[in-house]
Amino acid sequence: MRTIWKGSVVLGLVSVPVRLQAAISADEVHFHMLHKECHSRTRQQIFCPVCQRTIDRKETEKGYEYEEDKYVVVDEKELEKLEAERSRTIEIIQFVQIQQVDPIYYDRPYYLTPDEVGEKAYQLLTKAMKEAGRVALGKFVLKSQEHLVLIRPADDGLMLHFMRYEHELRKLTDYWKPGKMEVREKELRLAEQLVESLTEDFSPEKYKDEYRESLLGLIQAKIEGRSVAVVEPKREMGQVVNLMDALKKSLEGAAKGVKRPAARVAAAAERAASPVAGSRKRRAKH
Repeated sequence: MRTIWKGSVVLGLVSVPVRLQAAISADEVHFHMLHKECHSRTRQQIFCPVCQRTIDRKETEKGYEYEEDKYVVVDEKELEKLEAERSRTIEIIQFVQIQQVDPIYYDRPYYLTPDEVGEKAYQLLTKAMKEAGRVALGKFVLKSQEHLVLIRPADDGLMLHFMRYEHELRKLTDYWKPGKMEVREKELRLAEQLVESLTEDFSPEKYKDEYRESLLGLIQAKIEGRSVAVVEPKREMGQVVNLMDALKKSLEGAAKGVKRPAARVAAAAERAASPVAGSRKRRAKH
């Protein structure tokens, strides 16, 4: 596993040597741009509109636009000096209860694993945080940016989450301001019953990326020279005429197991797992 960053978690006078490693596998389906005529892969070029020519990446430099079409140039050595002192340490600022952190602040997750010489200190920090029921908030510099991070115990080790700063977030009221809408007691009780009837333990293995699986099936069929009939699903959007009736019918359906989310997801995952076979059945019917 590739190490993205290597340094230390600093807590007061305690230094814990660690490595930062990816917690998410890059399994997205990527496409390349091809020339229609010969199907060869195209290349992106950097074009200077003033000099009217294509330039090499070595001829470029970083510039910050402080006014329209006015830039201040910053070179790599200047950036390296700014981040040199803090680039090898994650400084813990404080500990908090994880319930106090709104999920909206979470960004990317990574595993924080011990370096060879820091395993004892790593295990000590992990156990202390787990026993105290606390997570750590800290800061460190990576790729010329200072990041706010949250470190939490995960299994027998530590996980690091990049966090968003307050100034990066927009508020709900920027898009929508709630009006004064009366909610009747009976409607609220029915809605609560509906929520309760569809509540079950979180099992991440039940949920699949159906689009990705279907896309890979399509690609495999094309590789093998087979055609796939793609049928666009029909989605009907019903208009809610009476909220009480809609809640009652939804509750009845949930009680019968007609529209339980897990059942829908499982059935869809099975269909998506063999998109080519599914298309053969559709063609056979026609």
